[in-house]
Amino acid sequence: MDINGYVSSNGTFSGGTWASAINAFAEGNKGMEKSGQQGSGSKKEKFDILKLVKFIPEIKKYALPMPVIDPWMVGRTAKVRKDIYGQGFSYNQFIALPNLPAVFGLLGGLGLVVLGAQFKITKELMLNYRKSGEGPDKAKRDKSFFKLTFIGKSDTKTVITTVSGGDPGYTETSKMLSEAALTLFANYDKLAIQSGVTTPGAALGDFLIDILNDKGIKFEVKN
Repeated sequence: MDINGYVSSNGTFSGGTWASAINAFAEGNKGMEKSGQQGSGSKKEKFDILKLVKFIPEIKKYALPMPVIDPWMVGRTAKVRKDIYGQGFSYNQFIALPNLPAVFGLLGGLGLVVLGAQFKITKELMLNYRKSGEGPDKAKRDKSFFKLTFIGKSDTKTVITTVSGGDPGYTETSKMLSEAALTLFANYDKLAIQSGVTTPGAALGDFLIDILNDKGIKFEVKN
């Protein structure tokens, strides 16, 4: 089973997240040099990124690979719970955008941020744009949303599911963290995994899904 996740959101970021991203971009080339990988400045790589843009007919949006750790977390869950995920499971995650101008706007803006992070003056200016500890106010959070559309395909079947909710960076993340802890405490003796370091999905499974549904984070099967 191959599953792709497509993220749509209007949520904004905190100052801490912004600073982490800027510092990661600033260290990016140094890290690749140390690991022996080619830097991101070659013409070939700049050209190839456009090949990564794909139109997804099921959601009528354009998709770009999303540089997050989520696929590794899902992969870890699948490895631990082969009784559920089976063999040959794969997961990739993308950011979903409504049209090509939005795609090129994101790529152009990201390119400027990466370039600016390489120079001390512009890096400091960007870090001052939103300082650590700053973030969206309640009015902005109340208007924010996220939606993850999962498209799973096997040799014989296609299944589409969604997970959706409010502000992803603050409101819903708080729910996920607190409810994961409470669910672990309340259902410990019923869990398939009761020890070791593992993922919330592997340890809590449907217990956590049911709780989050009750708290307004909706898990839905679309077909």
